[in-house]
Amino acid sequence: MPMSKILRSTVWTTASTVINIGLLLLQLSILTRYISADVFGQIAIINLFIEIFTVFALGGVSNFVIYKKELTQPQHNSIFLLALASGFLTFIIFFLLAPVLAFLWGIDAITVPLQIIAVILPISAMAAQYQAVALKRFLHATVAKVEIVARFSAFIIALLTIELGLYCLVSAMVSYQLFRLLGFIFVFSREVNFSLKFETNIIKEAVSFGTYDIGGQALNIVRRQLDVLILSLTLPLNELGIYHIIKQLASRPAQALQPIVNKIAFPAFSQEQKNIKILSSLFVDIYTIQWFALALFYAPMVVASELVAAILFGSNIAEYHWVLSALALFWCVRVGFGNLTGPLTQAVGKTKFGYYWNLCLLPLSAIIMFLSAQFGLLELAITLFAFKLCLLPAIKILVLDRIIKISFMQLIKPVVIFLLPLMLIQSVVLYAGNMFYPLQYHIHLITLTISLCSMGLFYITKNKQLKNSLIRLKELA
Repeated sequence: MPMSKILRSTVWTTASTVINIGLLLLQLSILTRYISADVFGQIAIINLFIEIFTVFALGGVSNFVIYKKELTQPQHNSIFLLALASGFLTFIIFFLLAPVLAFLWGIDAITVPLQIIAVILPISAMAAQYQAVALKRFLHATVAKVEIVARFSAFIIALLTIELGLYCLVSAMVSYQLFRLLGFIFVFSREVNFSLKFETNIIKEAVSFGTYDIGGQALNIVRRQLDVLILSLTLPLNELGIYHIIKQLASRPAQALQPIVNKIAFPAFSQEQKNIKILSSLFVDIYTIQWFALALFYAPMVVASELVAAILFGSNIAEYHWVLSALALFWCVRVGFGNLTGPLTQAVGKTKFGYYWNLCLLPLSAIIMFLSAQFGLLELAITLFAFKLCLLPAIKILVLDRIIKISFMQLIKPVVIFLLPLMLIQSVVLYAGNMFYPLQYHIHLITLTISLCSMGLFYITKNKQLKNSLIRLKELA
C-alpha cells in the first residue's frame, strides 16, 4: 500500500522538526559562549512582545483557509488581502509602540531591535497564507524543505554576526522568516495563484472565525510567556537571561511539535469534523504518537539535566540543572495533555472553547506564577509542573468531552507506557555510568543515546498501541 498523505506529511514534518531543533540548539549552544546572559535577557523580552503581536498579525485567517473546505479563487484573494492588511497594520502599531515598551521595561537598548524585528509581522502574515494553501493540499514535504533551508540560512547568518550581540539574535530571527516567505513564494506561486479578483462576502465569516482564534492564541501565548513577563519585572537581566536559556532548551522539543500539530492534526481533523467516531479515533492515534515523541526527547533531559546542560551550555548553566529538569517536565505535560485541543477546536469550528479556556486560566496562572517566583526559579518550575497536572481533568471535561469521545485512561496511558519507563531506564543507565565512569561526559552521552534508541526501536516494533496508531494513520486516504 502506498504511503498515505497523512503519514507522508508526518514523516516530512517530523524530519523538518528534528533538523530545526538541532540547528536551534546548536546555535544557542554556540552563542551562549560568546554572548552575555544580559543579552539573552533582552531577547527574552523582545521575543515575548513579538510572539503576542504575531498572533494579531496573522489574524486567524490562515487557519480559516484550512478549516473552510471549499474556497473559490476570489475568496482566497479576499482572505489574502485581509491577511496583508492585518500584518501591515500590526507592524505599524508595533513599530510605534516599541519606544514605549522599552521605556516601560526600563531597557532603552531594545528600542531599535524591537523596531527592526517588527518587520517579521507582515512577513509572517504573507507566509501564513502560502503555507495554509500548501497544508490544505498536504504539500507538507515541500513546506518542510523550505523551512529547513530557511533555518539553515538563518543559522549561518547568526554565526557570521556573533560580534553584533543582540543584533545577531535579531538578524537570525528576521532572516529565518524572510527566507521562509521567499521560499514559499517561489515554490507555491502556482498553487496559491493570487489575483485581483475578489469576493468580499467571505471576509465577514473569516473575521468571525479568526476573532476567537486570535483571542485564544494570544491568551495562550501570554500564559506561556507569563513566567518571562513576571521575571522580567522582578529579576535582573543576567538572571532572566539564564532562565531564558534554560527555558529555550526545556521548551524547544515541545514547541517543535507545534508545527506537527498545526500542519498534520488540524487538516486531518478538519477532514473528519462531522464524524465523531473517526475524529475520536484519529485524535487518540495522533495523541499516542505525540507522547511517544515527547518521551524520547524529555526522558533524558529530565533524568540527565546536568549532563545535557553542561554539554550544551557549559558549567555556569549546568548549575541550574534542577530547574531544567522541572521545566522539562512542565513542558512535556503541557504539550502532551493540551497540544491537540487547539487544532481540534479549530477543526470543528469551536474556537471559542480555546478562547474561554485560556481566558479563565490566565489570571489563575498569573497568581500562581507570581507567588511561586518569589521563592526562586526552581520553586517556580516545580509549581508550573504541578499546576499543569492538576488541569488535566478540567481539559477533558470542559473541552475534549464536548467534541470527541475519549476516556481518562486513554489520556493517561501513553504517559505510563512511554515516559515513565524511559525515565526509569535512563536513570539506571546514568547511575551505572556514574559508578564506573565518573565525570566522563562523553561516555555517559553515548550510553544514554544507545539506551534511548534501543527503547525507541523496541516501542516501534513491539508496542501494539503505537504500531496500531501508525498503521491507522497510514491507512487513512
